[in-house]
Amino acid sequence: EYVMSFTARYIGSSKGQLKALMRDNEDLELDSELADILEERLEEWEERRPGKVANRESVQATNALSKAFYVLVGVAYIRWVALGGRSCSLCDELDGEVVGVEQYFVQRDETLEGEDGNEMTVYKPAGHAPLHDGCQCQIVAD
Repeated sequence: EYVMSFTARYIGSSKGQLKALMRDNEDLELDSELADILEERLEEWEERRPGKVANRESVQATNALSKAFYVLVGVAYIRWVALGGRSCSLCDELDGEVVGVEQYFVQRDETLEGEDGNEMTVYKPAGHAPLHDGCQCQIVAD
């Protein structure tokens, strides 16, 4: 289940980024110019994406497995924990939030706003961290 979820996230992110590049550059007159822009993105992915994916998935896997374990052993509630000075204002908003183990901390299409005015719309429900790239939050049994 985790591998299938990862695959769907990875493919969805890839398609979304390529579609956005195409949409943002639809005024280009030559297909070769668009091809160069897409090639540049693919080269960027080759250099930096593995590290980004590894960072995100280490948080994703830890929290997904924790949640599955909590369900298995009968934990009823879980708490969102933003980790110290590394957390952003959006994660700080969720820090300490408690939900039922089968519930979501953030609902689909919900917009979060941090105290610093930082805003983010979450397009899929979040039952555990990570909330965004670079998120290091955890869930714990409550």
